[in-house]
Amino acid sequence: MEFDPEVISFEEVLEQWKRDAAPWDAKRQYRTAVWFMNEDQEVRARAFVGDMPGRQYVGVESATQFFRGEEYHQDFIAKQQSSTYI
Repeated sequence: MEFDPEVISFEEVLEQWKRDAAPWDAKRQYRTAVWFMNEDQEVRARAFVGDMPGRQYVGVESATQFFRGEEYHQDFIAKQQSSTYI
């Protein structure tokens, strides 16, 4: 996701992410994460995630080149018939 800080703050993006995220899954390939673009975002993201329940399953990582996963990985939770998230 890209955002314009003149329109929405980084904290507002994090709050929306928190409402939508499911950080309770320990499977690394499907875990929830926040990627930061600079040191300021890293500090704010780590502080934000540090206050969350389930924070041990949330990654906070530097943004790098992104590769979209195969189609069968898209909308993973919605595709699970017996998901604990639904």
